Amino acid sequence: MRPRTPARGDEIWSAPITSELWERAERGGGRAGGGIQMGLLPIVPPHSNVPGRPEHSGRGPRTGLAAPGVFRIMRHCGHFGSRERFGMKRAASLREVALAAGVSLGTASQALRNNARTSKKTRDRIQALARSMGYRPNTLLARMATRRFRRTSRLGHEPVVFVTHAAPQFLNHGLRYMKELRERLESLGYSFRHVQVERRQDLDAAARQWYHQGVRGLIFGMFHESEWVRSVDWSAFSLVFLGGSSTEPVMHTVKLDAAQAMRRVLDEAQGRRAGVVLHRHAVPLADDIAREGVARVWAEQQPRSRRVPLLLEAFNAPWDDQQNRMRDWLKKYRPEVVVGFSVALFLTQGTPEEIPLERFLALSQDPQRGFRGVVEQPDLQAQRAVEWLDALIRHGETGLPAQPLCLLIPPIWSSGVSS
Repeated sequence: MRPRTPARGDEIWSAPITSELWERAERGGGRAGGGIQMGLLPIVPPHSNVPGRPEHSGRGPRTGLAAPGVFRIMRHCGHFGSRERFGMKRAASLREVALAAGVSLGTASQALRNNARTSKKTRDRIQALARSMGYRPNTLLARMATRRFRRTSRLGHEPVVFVTHAAPQFLNHGLRYMKELRERLESLGYSFRHVQVERRQDLDAAARQWYHQGVRGLIFGMFHESEWVRSVDWSAFSLVFLGGSSTEPVMHTVKLDAAQAMRRVLDEAQGRRAGVVLHRHAVPLADDIAREGVARVWAEQQPRSRRVPLLLEAFNAPWDDQQNRMRDWLKKYRPEVVVGFSVALFLTQGTPEEIPLERFLALSQDPQRGFRGVVEQPDLQAQRAVEWLDALIRHGETGLPAQPLCLLIPPIWSSGVSS
């Protein structure tokens, strides 16, 4: 027997699925004036005090669950089922926000995503208007779009491009991430491409090509020339930066916490006469500056008897000149332990001042070489960069962000062969 229909209000009951119900749902579902909305609604215990709910539909045991072939149904009768009944304001759509603001749909969308392509004044105005109108992003549609994209991408392998500077020092830095980037991207249904760029014009031309190829996501490796990146129109792409930069980040960034890495190595050297050799890039990266700052503060805190002046070197300086300065520094100050990148260790190999492994602490430990130091976790950095990019793509966040965020990956300690 069919359960009694409530006289008014939003009531829940069980009913068999019939063609009549489906037709009524398709005709009237979603209108405040009537119709049926079908879906998975909260289970109501069999003895709850819901007005008009039958104790038992006669189809199946008294479990509070509908019998097989039965859905929970909600009927909207008159205005009693509307949001206004409960004092809830109807959320405005994106189109309504755009009309009220007097801008295009695309401008409104960019402003609500805080995209820097729209001026800050316009973003603030549209965001304030959207809040006053009760606008909220439709997360259900976003999830449905994500699922459609996933199905397409797994078949078509939508490409993500890893962009690196062609200069050897930057290319070598990017190579550390390649394997993990490829594996993580492919596990999410993307394909992987690697592109090297030598000039700003190459980057501009490549951006137009990627747009026509349907590329939606870009991961940038280490770049000195942030202005190259800033000057290109990236409004069609989701962007993540992986590595160091000579300026403040222009896009969301994942990188090593260089200051924490420096502190961790110096903590290991505590109590000994430690000398720090810092190799820097021709145009110092923000990470170079962070390491130097930590090292100088640490040195000032040491007793005078254990202070060793900081030795600064450039990665691109002539090798013989670096060796001579290193030899003179070691002879003059005789540190008990040396802190630096592996290049500092190699500078003394085969000389009377060669640094033994047990007296060297590495700022970037290579597990294959086995000396003590911090491990930068490039695989974890690559994973987090891909996951961040994937989230930006799914949520439609493109272009250079108005306020770039930075995720710092902490280093881990490796005891090496001398543990």
